[in-house]
Amino acid sequence: MHTGFSENELASKELIDVRGLCKTYGERTILDSLDFIVQRNEKVAIVGGNGSGKSTLLKLVIGEESPDKGVIQVGESVKLAYLPQVVTFAEPKLNILDTVMQTLGLPEGLARNLLAKYKFRKEDVFKTVENLSGGEKSRLKLCLIMQDDVNLLILDEPTNHLDIDSREWLEGALQDFGGALVFVSHDRYFINKFGKRISELVDGRIKEYRGNYGYYKERKALERQNVAVPGEKREPKGKKVACKTSIMGRSQRKLEELEATIRDLEDQIEAMNRSLADLGDDYEAIHTLYEDKLKLEGKLEKLYEEWMG
Repeated sequence: MHTGFSENELASKELIDVRGLCKTYGERTILDSLDFIVQRNEKVAIVGGNGSGKSTLLKLVIGEESPDKGVIQVGESVKLAYLPQVVTFAEPKLNILDTVMQTLGLPEGLARNLLAKYKFRKEDVFKTVENLSGGEKSRLKLCLIMQDDVNLLILDEPTNHLDIDSREWLEGALQDFGGALVFVSHDRYFINKFGKRISELVDGRIKEYRGNYGYYKERKALERQNVAVPGEKREPKGKKVACKTSIMGRSQRKLEELEATIRDLEDQIEAMNRSLADLGDDYEAIHTLYEDKLKLEGKLEKLYEEWMG
């Protein structure tokens, strides 16, 4: 048994091909003639403000929701696994051990060995699924989907409910995954580590930044300053543009201040992570420090949203 993802051989280069996708809820248009293609082995981070349609796009791709218009094609040889923001199970009243045994068809001994790799040990395996924390549910769902022969992994805010150990374990598994990865996240550290292409959802459409997170930041900074980007049109010079540049200069200063605050919080959280690792069995101190870390992560999440908006 292992905790890594296995990958199928793919016959086609394009795993996901979305063309002219439209989705509305009432009078609100979420996705508007959106095009989105994912090719073999790509690592794609989907970013955007709250309510921009990121999770909706994922649900449409996996078939959980239906589009109003447009075409969604998933390659015939694609075998995908999907981890949603809110994890649910078909039989929540089962305990963890029975869930794994029934879902994967394993005998008790092998099921226990597998669960131990996901930090469910001894009496933990008899916890009822419906009573698990958000992080435990994510870990259990990952335990199940990571045993499939997956070549496309789709994650919606995968680090939201994970504790430090579970997060480090997930990052290690993803680093070993050779298939395609598509994920939605506000976690700048996670995006920086795994996003090799940034797809920003704005006004119902995707704008592609074919590079890593650092490239995305540089391009966004240039766009905010109205600096020409290769392949894009630039506004003509004139009084109106000079005024706009002055305004953008002030916006850029505000952006730099915001990024400095984000870096400071990230440094604080990283220091807390190191301290947590050094506390050993002092569970009271661990609990107190972990609660403080969660508060800082909440502040950081809001700053990420402001930065991306």
